[in-house]
Amino acid sequence: MPTYTSVQDEVYFLEPGTYEAEVTAAREDISKKSGNPMIVLTVRVKCPDGSPGPSLREYLTFTEKAAFKIDQFRRSIGDTVTAGQPCTLEPEDCIGKTGWVELEEEPGSQNPEARFNKIARWLKPDQAAKSIAKAAKPTATTPAPTPIGKTKDDNGDDIPF
Repeated sequence: MPTYTSVQDEVYFLEPGTYEAEVTAAREDISKKSGNPMIVLTVRVKCPDGSPGPSLREYLTFTEKAAFKIDQFRRSIGDTVTAGQPCTLEPEDCIGKTGWVELEEEPGSQNPEARFNKIARWLKPDQAAKSIAKAAKPTATTPAPTPIGKTKDDNGDDIPF
């Protein structure tokens, strides 16, 4: 009888926020809309616990208007970007590189109730650290934690246990 090994459940959606990501595949292509050259990246986002998260597509289109996104990607993976300097980026240069992404949510095109992730932007490591630290700070609407041994009942009275 054939056997197989069960695999870990795959995570398909993460709440919007900042996450580490790795490029697992990259290929050259031509944009169907504009006819411009591009690199199509397959990016595996890491869950906060380090396990594999959703796998997303990212498109680096080689046009003047979209150059900012290529610069974001390159800075995120640790490349030095110098304004005004011509640069060549090959798909094989991208595979295995890790960087930081800011994920946002977008509704499904077929089912608006479905939740999908989209890479909003690539972050430099220092930007990612600030974003993560900011997300970890309690906000004014976050209630202060109640000290152990002191709780309040529905009327706001202290209960001595």
